[in-house]
Amino acid sequence: MRKIASRNADFESAGKQILSLYNKAKTGRFESASKRIEFIREVSEVYVAYDSSSRNKFDGKVMPDRYLFDILSIANLQIKEDLNGKNTVRQVLADIKVAGLRDIAIFRRDRIVAVGDQPAPVIFDRVDGKSRVVKMQGNDARLRAAAFIDRDSLVFINVRGELFLTDLKKDKTTLLGRSPQPANVIGGLVVAGPELLTIIDGRLFAFARRGASVGPARLLDVKQAGSFYESSEGVSVLAAQGVYFAPAGSTIFRPLSINGLLSKASALYMQGDRLFLGNEAGQIMAYRRSGPGQPFTPDWNDNLPAHRTKVTAIRFDPQTERLFTASLDRTAGIYDLTLPVRDLASGDYQVKLQGFKKWIWDFELVPGKPSSTLYSVDEQGELTAWITMVSEMHAQIEQFLKTTGNR
Repeated sequence: MRKIASRNADFESAGKQILSLYNKAKTGRFESASKRIEFIREVSEVYVAYDSSSRNKFDGKVMPDRYLFDILSIANLQIKEDLNGKNTVRQVLADIKVAGLRDIAIFRRDRIVAVGDQPAPVIFDRVDGKSRVVKMQGNDARLRAAAFIDRDSLVFINVRGELFLTDLKKDKTTLLGRSPQPANVIGGLVVAGPELLTIIDGRLFAFARRGASVGPARLLDVKQAGSFYESSEGVSVLAAQGVYFAPAGSTIFRPLSINGLLSKASALYMQGDRLFLGNEAGQIMAYRRSGPGQPFTPDWNDNLPAHRTKVTAIRFDPQTERLFTASLDRTAGIYDLTLPVRDLASGDYQVKLQGFKKWIWDFELVPGKPSSTLYSVDEQGELTAWITMVSEMHAQIEQFLKTTGNR
């Protein structure tokens, strides 16, 4: 009993120190460089104390703590002043400023494209760390979705429903074709083998690719379609009546059997036997199935109240069992799914990414070690990369303290 009481006391003490540092950080700027270094050192020390006491109390598990995440983020922002303005946690890769970014696509972890309220896409190469705006001849309308054919070939659709092919090596853009109807709302663009799939005003269309053009649009049998999720296994479509799936290389969509379908769903993630849905009320539901062809059943007894309004994107990292959610409420959430949903719903273990000035439209995860990197696009016009593991954030702080002789 004495050992249990000691473990509890250590954990509670670390929690109080975290809250104290959080309140100190929220009071304003630090008076001097020495005060800033002192705060960074204290954050590093309390991280170690929390990590150790959490493992002792919870049988080797480190519990997520929203205030710990925040003070580690703040400490890394302080480091920024000593690292030539580089923010090691939140790095803005491109800032359009005058136009929002709506959609993001990634090719094999190293090349990223983002499109939005301007007639040209933003390309970011992870290899050289440089971003550039690509001029598109023949397009003067806002872009709404993009997809890679290969590393140097991209397809785009604009608000007029015009489809373009861009060759990044030759810096050449070709008009492929047009949708059969005006495009008020576009739900995405996917390359499915020899065809392009797009959602226009709730209707799912397929275009056969024919070199520098596309064939006539073919209307697929999915009513009131909203958005896509593409994986190595195939393409999922979120529709008013449920989720439809077509295996890789096919455009034959069949409805999935889902028990307890989340009402008014607005975002989805599906990979293997895991499915996550988010809705217009900001709620999340997790599902599993026992194998292909089997029905999905809810993982939780209740919906997770993740946001105040519409969920716009969901991603899941099976490596760390963490769920990432984005919303029009200008927040992005990180949830440790090894915890019961009642703990996630309490707010104590809801970690939020800070720094969004406007609503978040889309994001993607790029797998890596020790964890994945999250890339987001928002209405502010920023393409941003995020470090989301507290262990990595602490490692950045320790490196800074050692290299500056403060450790």
